[in-house]
Amino acid sequence: MIRHNNHRRTRCTTFGRAAKVIVLATLLTSCSASLTDPERNASVHPTYQAVVSDKNIGQELDFSQNNQLSKMSERSIANFLKQIQIRYGDKLYLVDYSASGTAQRWASLSRFLKRYGLSLMQSPYPLKNIGVPGTSKLMVVRSDVAAQECVYPSDSIKAQFNGYTFSSFGCAVRSNMAHQVADPSDLVSGKHYSGPDGGVISRAIQKTMSDNRQ
Repeated sequence: MIRHNNHRRTRCTTFGRAAKVIVLATLLTSCSASLTDPERNASVHPTYQAVVSDKNIGQELDFSQNNQLSKMSERSIANFLKQIQIRYGDKLYLVDYSASGTAQRWASLSRFLKRYGLSLMQSPYPLKNIGVPGTSKLMVVRSDVAAQECVYPSDSIKAQFNGYTFSSFGCAVRSNMAHQVADPSDLVSGKHYSGPDGGVISRAIQKTMSDNRQ
């Protein structure tokens, strides 16, 4: 059984120091704005921001008495992953409401997910979720991003000398970034790069070849 629980959070994207330098370099050429512009943004941070939201999708699990994933749950999880079209950036958590045996159940679920090239998060599920004692769920947290439409006011060509940016300043950069990023959650907090991972590269190539055959 699949349960959808939408949990929306509005989070602003941030750019690195290099991007800020570029913004500063272009500040002098973009400081024309309408005197009637209600935003009147005098900073180098664009008014336009991408909105990242999280969707939480759950699948109930069944474990045996020795805390091993049951065959019925294995089939259910396989169908669940296919139905939601698991994708890059999805984060998988074990949400366990049992008093003991959580470590064994986590290990059993993790071994099964590795068959699909997936990793189970070791950190706790980020949301407080009250469940029935003795039950367990596989929770998938999926991030999506919505980019605002860039609007260029016709009166923005009127010059002023108060140091305000265009009301549409930075919109194209933010919008392009939002449409191109593979994992929208990276717009909020980027991943630490610890070097190339042969397993990840291999899975990416296999998925590309599989998609091309379809």
